[in-house]
Amino acid sequence: MRKDVHAVKVRADRCTGCTRCMQSCPTEAIRVKAGLAVINAARCIDCSQCIESCPYDAHSVISGSLDEIKKYKYTIVIPAITFASQFPGDVKIDKLCFALRKLGFDLVFSEGLAVDYLKDRIREIIVNEQIKKPIISSHCPAVIRLIQTKYSSLIGHIMPTGSPVDIAANMARNLCKENLGLTDSEIGVFYLSPCPARVTNVTNPIGMQESAINVTIPIKDVYAEVLRTLSGMEDSFVELGNCMKPENLPWAESGGQALMSGVDNYIAVSGIHEVAKVFDRIEMGELDDVDFIEASSCIGGCVGGPLNIENPFVAQRNIRKLAENSTQGYFQMIDSVLAQFKHIYLTEEISPRQTNILDEDFTKAIEKMKQIEEITSRLRGLDCGSCGAPSCRALAEDIVQGKARMEDCVFYKEQQHLWRLEDESE
Repeated sequence: MRKDVHAVKVRADRCTGCTRCMQSCPTEAIRVKAGLAVINAARCIDCSQCIESCPYDAHSVISGSLDEIKKYKYTIVIPAITFASQFPGDVKIDKLCFALRKLGFDLVFSEGLAVDYLKDRIREIIVNEQIKKPIISSHCPAVIRLIQTKYSSLIGHIMPTGSPVDIAANMARNLCKENLGLTDSEIGVFYLSPCPARVTNVTNPIGMQESAINVTIPIKDVYAEVLRTLSGMEDSFVELGNCMKPENLPWAESGGQALMSGVDNYIAVSGIHEVAKVFDRIEMGELDDVDFIEASSCIGGCVGGPLNIENPFVAQRNIRKLAENSTQGYFQMIDSVLAQFKHIYLTEEISPRQTNILDEDFTKAIEKMKQIEEITSRLRGLDCGSCGAPSCRALAEDIVQGKARMEDCVFYKEQQHLWRLEDESE
């Protein structure tokens, strides 16, 4: 069984125990103990809510670095589709590709190339295959982990295809092995990521045995160097062959997948809490007439990822500007290899995540459930978070599991004090 490994970590030197991250977590994965936020790996879905809500920058992302280029004989960088949107909309994509090469990579390979294969297949699956409607996009790892954690009844609704980056990574590897005679161990595939969920998906992949990506680097970690390279280039510079198709960039926006796949009957929802609300309605059978749900953990889609630099709304404008200039080409020389590529489906079953096993013994688990209900009824139901748990019920669960005490509730302690005063007065 794969161990839960996550990209988001708490920085003890910056955390003040303010509980904002705890209150914003959609899966109640965070507790505050002794003035420090603690993340429960079994519940964490790497949705970035803790990063976005923390005013002290106390949540960091553990990721790779450019130094790891030295480990490989041949290196490939796959910039996220949203990467180009981090720069002004009039920037030339060929210049971006050249700037990435200057970082030390041998090949720049577009995530958007996989979109060419995926968008047609999505439409075919919706029309022809017997998958429960509405079909939920498999693009966002945080959304899939949310389903595994809180909405296991919706697993059968998930689109059975991989995300563009996973498909592109396999494409790039196949290309280099076939054309250059390299082995897998000689090839290093690097991904420039807009979010922690993608970082986690490399070490702890969903729907596949192993990721074809070796190293994930936040977009913001390479942004300054790329910008410096761009500022020093002549306006007349032209790279031989570009690495991105501008018309595929809208995939990074909420609604872009449905638009590019030609799906009309869809809902595009972004922001993990809004996604959860839509999933609640699917479970209640209210959205059975919808064909496709495009769900993104980050507001606005991948352009809203916390590892980006640009404001997501400015990034959307940049995408529109770049997409208008669709005459720019992209490595035509690899078309013959990509035309034979068929690796777009998930290869492993997506299973529910066991996040709160009360007891291995079923009888004891039932008894603990009754205890939780009884303790919850005794608490005030204010969900104030002062106890270090996100809700009164969560505190009750922690108490039954031996991770907290009734006295952690400030109102319970106050009530106990009043009871003692009443006893003394008698």
